[in-house]
Amino acid sequence: MKKLLLTQALFLLSTVTYAVPNVWDTGFEKGHDVYLINDTKNNKLVMSCASGTGDTGDHSVYITTSQRTDYETAYKNTISKRPLTFLINQQVVAVPPATTKTSNSSSEWKKFRNKIAGAKQIEAYWNDKKVVTFNPRNPNATLDLKDCLSKFEE
Repeated sequence: MKKLLLTQALFLLSTVTYAVPNVWDTGFEKGHDVYLINDTKNNKLVMSCASGTGDTGDHSVYITTSQRTDYETAYKNTISKRPLTFLINQQVVAVPPATTKTSNSSSEWKKFRNKIAGAKQIEAYWNDKKVVTFNPRNPNATLDLKDCLSKFEE
């Protein structure tokens, strides 16, 4: 238990203290591969891939800001409500719902995953209002999403 808490604390410390703006970073937490990018104001886009959770977990995408600092308050979609949208390289890309266990949501996840992997600019919108813009300086450098398959691709 102490090792788990220490690992989580080190992961959070490293992403907050040493994060370079607009550069993708990766980590692993509780069975999830985590891909994140932050801007100069420490707004973060987090993509969590349930690669080690078996059938119990699922993928997610969310944004934290200075006002919305954790997953519970983050900008994110649910299964029934989808106010979060991205403009990736000047193309509107739907953010998948909070599950990839249906054929439609699985297809949306695959499209999203493929677009974000090579993104040079990512704008996030919440209820049609821009929240944040990320300009990855290293597209494709560390964003290896081969383990981030939707449930129907596995």
